[in-house]
Amino acid sequence: MQKEKIRVAVFADEGANAECVEETVFACGEGAAASRVMGSDVRSGILADQQLFISPGGGASTQSKALGEDGNEILRQFVRAGGGYIGICAGAYWAAQNNPHPLGIVAARMPSPKWDRGRAELKIELTPAGQEFFGETERDFIMHYANGPVLFPDTACGLPPFEVLAYFRAESAENGTSVGLQIDTPAIIRAQYGAGRVVLFSPHPEESGLERWVKRAVEYVARQ
Repeated sequence: MQKEKIRVAVFADEGANAECVEETVFACGEGAAASRVMGSDVRSGILADQQLFISPGGGASTQSKALGEDGNEILRQFVRAGGGYIGICAGAYWAAQNNPHPLGIVAARMPSPKWDRGRAELKIELTPAGQEFFGETERDFIMHYANGPVLFPDTACGLPPFEVLAYFRAESAENGTSVGLQIDTPAIIRAQYGAGRVVLFSPHPEESGLERWVKRAVEYVARQ
């Protein structure tokens, strides 16, 4: 008997970079049935037939606005009830607490409003939990970074703390952003929101030859 494919909603509305959308759909793997969804689809109830939602690279505030206030609340309820959420770069911003239009499903915040840190190939180091999670024997990897969030714990939001799967061991600090702020901060985290599972990538696994990490995150949040 053929295993049922994981049903994945990949956000493809305004604010979602078209190339990131297609790379994310591909990275979900053959075991997933990935659909490109718009804000109107979410507001119309499409998540009832999905196991997880992915916010790809692009612009977090624009994605949030495209989904709308009602859509954001629908997405929160979806995750709270047991649906999965994966955020890549913009999607990680969106999930945090103090983005200008936050989804607010993870106990993380950005320490500075200056987000334009630039693009670079940065060294990250998996934690032991990250090695186990992704099934890797190596710890050090190079990942493509494109203005992803610098994430600090937020202990005041009332949500459970996140678990770090990888740390940045280098940084990009262009355009007047703070030097030294990004080094040794979380690059990949996982968290719980209600009954739902969340995985956030500040850098881009789908642009780093690490599509298998996206596939693993999909399986995890879908409880496969």
